[in-house]
Amino acid sequence: MLAALGKKDASMYILDEPTANIYPQIRSAVICLLQELGKSKLIITISHDEHLIGLGKSIVME
Repeated sequence: MLAALGKKDASMYILDEPTANIYPQIRSAVICLLQELGKSKLIITISHDEHLIGLGKSIVME
């Protein structure tokens, strides 16, 4: 994931479970990074993380 986020010329990111299986100390830093990138880029995440879900606009597909 971090390699993808380092691509400065990307206009959007699609991330599957970006906060899964990472240390809790790193989780908040990842969320802050996504929030900062979201100011200028489109970020699509697939997640079960309730906190991360609450930060964006939800689109639920069944």
